[in-house]
This record gives sequence, structure tokens and C-alpha cells, in this order.
Amino acid sequence: MKTNKIILLTIIFIGIIFSICLYFYDRKDYHKMDLSEVKTVYVNKTGKAIELEKSKANEFLNIIKRLNNGMNYKSEDYFKNEELEYVVSLVKDENDSQLIYIFNRNGKKYFYAPGSGTFKLSKEKYERILLCFPTFIDEDLSDFYNDEILSKYTKITELPKGYTIEKDNKDVIYINNNEFINKNLIVDFLKNYENKEFAFMRLLTITVEGNSIIYDIKYDNDLKKIIVIADYSRDDYNKEDIKKLQYTNVEYKKECLSFYNINNHEEESLEFCLQDFID
Repeated sequence: MKTNKIILLTIIFIGIIFSICLYFYDRKDYHKMDLSEVKTVYVNKTGKAIELEKSKANEFLNIIKRLNNGMNYKSEDYFKNEELEYVVSLVKDENDSQLIYIFNRNGKKYFYAPGSGTFKLSKEKYERILLCFPTFIDEDLSDFYNDEILSKYTKITELPKGYTIEKDNKDVIYINNNEFINKNLIVDFLKNYENKEFAFMRLLTITVEGNSIIYDIKYDNDLKKIIVIADYSRDDYNKEDIKKLQYTNVEYKKECLSFYNINNHEEESLEFCLQDFID
């Protein structure tokens, strides 16, 4: 009886030693990511890298640090292109950066850092990471453009990079400093909004640097919301790409056209300073 216990304990001990050796053998070519002195974090999903705000970048790095201190899930450093969701770049300087790949395999989320291994992300950690990232528009926006009135408009995601309007275009509002074309469309939008009727307008605005920003703005009278698709991809000075925004109210006051949420007039508001051109 005593001999059997000794044999059993010996087998367990050998199993533990073997597991430890296997663990370190599997990790022999891996090292922890060096997250010190990371100055900028970029995330890429749609082909354009977007710089994270400082607070979001710090939160993302804190999540990664906790993963970095744990065990690597497995040693296979590969993923298929169709599995890839995000590419994150941790930049220290122009000659030193670390890439991180977040991918989906069979419904499970993984985080791969070259040289450091592949980590399995829990649902909680994945959702926390997403909160650090900007909103990417990777849907076809069919719901937004699913209306007969909008059938004559090309979806904002399909507009050419050099998109502009002709002087005789009656469907797009053009705003460039004090130059306004088709300002009547803003008036029509406001009237429809006040009457709680469907309303839509497309704005092409020119920044002081000469870059274009396009806004498709719709009042959905069923949802009682104003939905905005903002395309910043042509603005070299903007870190956003295409962003979807929602508001409850719009008003023209003190020479500004303002979209805001009734519960918070300041946060995430969208304003166009138009001088006093609306009669």
C-alpha cells in the first residue's frame, strides 16, 4: 500500500516536472513585449491608421501589460488574413515600433505579438479593448441609405477621394469659408426637422488647410434621431476616418448650426459656424 503511494507520488512529481519543462521549452523563443517609452498608439481596420487619444492609448497599454505578464496561450504565430480584425502599432520613435494583431478564429478572439506569442482574449478583455478603439464603419450602411429620397446619392464610402461638386449641383451644400452653395437645403432640412418629417442633407466642407470633409446628415422621424455619417478620410489633419454619430436635437443659433444630445449639450456636439446666412 505504501509502495503504491510512493509510485503515485513519483508519477505526479514527474508529470509536474515534465509540464514545467514543456512550458519553458514552448516559450524559449518568446520574450515579453517592451512597452516602455511607447509614445503613440495607432489602430488600423479599414486601411487607414488612426491615432488613439492619449487616455485611450494608456488604457489599451494597461490591458496589454496585464496580458504581457501572463502566459502565452499557444506558440503558433500565424493567422489567416480573413481572421484579422485589427492591426495595432505601438510607436516609440520613427525607427522603433511594435505591431500587434487581433484576430478572430472560430468565434474566439486572439491577440498576437510577434516574438511574444499568441494570447487568448476573454470576452471582457476584448470588449475593454474595443472601448479604447475609435468607431470604424465597416458595414455597408444600407440602413442609412435605404430610402427613396437618398437613392440619387452615392454612399459616402463609395465617393472618390477627389470628390467635389459642380457649381450647378443642386443636391449638395458647399461650405468654404464664407462661400455657400445651396444654402436653401439647410433651411429645408431645418423646416422638415421642426415638422418632425424625414430630412436629409449632404455637406461638403473645406477646411482652412484646403482639405475636404463630407457629412451625410439624416433626421429619422421614426427613430426621432439625427444620424450623421462623417467622412474625415480626405482631411490630412484629422485622425478619424469615417464616423457614425447620433443626436437628438438640432438648432440654428448665434450663427451656428448645432447638433447635440438633449441630455448633454456639450459632449460630442457637432457645429457648423455659418455666419448669419439663414433668413
